[in-house]
Amino acid sequence: MKLIKVLLLIVILLTFSCGEQAELGTKKNPIKMYFVPSMEAGKIVTSGKEVADFITEKTGYHFKVAVPTSYASVIEAMGTK
Repeated sequence: MKLIKVLLLIVILLTFSCGEQAELGTKKNPIKMYFVPSMEAGKIVTSGKEVADFITEKTGYHFKVAVPTSYASVIEAMGTK
């Protein structure tokens, strides 16, 4: 769970630092929350959506939850828009 929190923080910080045209955190430009594929992707996405829904409820920001195919893909996604 600690790893998920750290990854979430990194993703949020990197996402906020990238300039986007639409306001970040809206339905049109959600904050991307990527998780490392450490177990069955379906379970990770389900848990990630629960976390995203909780944060959305508390902050009003919207999130897109995904599990790329590898750790390298997660890192690559952080470096691109």
